[in-house]
Amino acid sequence: ADVLAVLAVLFGLIGSLVQGVLQLRSGMTAVFQTDPESNLVAGSIVVVLTIAFLLSASTSVDKGIRILSNINVILTVALLVFIMAFGPTRYIFETIVTSLGDYLQQIVELSFRLFPYEGLSDWSTAWTLNYFLWWLAWGPFVGIFIARISRGRTIREFCAGVILVPTLFSMFWFAVLGGSGVYIELFGAGGIAELVFQDV
Repeated sequence: ADVLAVLAVLFGLIGSLVQGVLQLRSGMTAVFQTDPESNLVAGSIVVVLTIAFLLSASTSVDKGIRILSNINVILTVALLVFIMAFGPTRYIFETIVTSLGDYLQQIVELSFRLFPYEGLSDWSTAWTLNYFLWWLAWGPFVGIFIARISRGRTIREFCAGVILVPTLFSMFWFAVLGGSGVYIELFGAGGIAELVFQDV
């Protein structure tokens, strides 16, 4: 079990690192016009991320990782408030209400949909397997981390801190960023749909 957990964490970290490096390299291409296929840029990103990881991991949970987590939360909330305040605020709140209503109306139907008649069953299987493997890889790491930071808490506090608050925040986060993105695509500069059609 310990070996499986270590391998799961290792592959989970590798998958996340590679995905993050590819996204950062694409972002640098868009902002700084760097080569989108440059291995030097990708390698430099890996080195910087590795140094940041080693610096935080070399200290205890109460020091480095806690400081890094607090900075991350502050930056995330600041970005969220900025987009909500200076973006299409009304459209964002309409998105929240509409999305929640759609979700509640369709959760049962969508939970049982496997697309056998549309010819998309292969996609549905691969997509589901991808998420299954992703959570299998991250399960031990997340479980140990949550257990560590939940020591001394009641079951009610644990459920609120691990299930309720993250779910509500995630819904709000996706509504703000997703709603803003859809608004820009429909009423602003847009261009994302055309890029997707050119190269999925």
